[in-house]
Amino acid sequence: QWSNVLCSATAPSVCEVSSRAPTVAAPSHKEYWLSGYPASWDDARAKCRSTGGDLAVIHNAENEERVRAACGSWERDNLCWVGLRTAPMSRTFRWVDGVDVAAYSNWRDGEPNNSASDGGAEECGAVLPASFGGGWNDAACSVEFLFVCEYDTDVSTAPTSVEETQLIKRV
Repeated sequence: QWSNVLCSATAPSVCEVSSRAPTVAAPSHKEYWLSGYPASWDDARAKCRSTGGDLAVIHNAENEERVRAACGSWERDNLCWVGLRTAPMSRTFRWVDGVDVAAYSNWRDGEPNNSASDGGAEECGAVLPASFGGGWNDAACSVEFLFVCEYDTDVSTAPTSVEETQLIKRV
């Protein structure tokens, strides 16, 4: 039975996919945690995954603002690792969830430039806080930065113990 509802009311939506039955799309709820210590990109990702999440991905300006708020919310302004890395044998950046960075990007002018000061490759991505002008930078994966973990609260449980995880909840 159909009924009138205010346009401002929140309700689940029904989408038809191919010839299958309609499905109900649930809203996505993301929670971001800032690390309490610096780590290499690989160690940062391992920490996020060991606590039920992954490094934060940025697919739109709203995502980016929340990640940047987490990154710049500690005692000082920091570059923070996010889930951005070049694909194997390529200079094409991809998010850890498999999405190509071309769908939404905010590289700083001249980035990514793959110009590490030691001559090595810059294959991992970090966000810069607003005080540094914002945007993204590529860096050598071995450099230690703070990092932002992302948890999908619809399907996983975000950490509850700061002492156990060494993560600081910010946004």
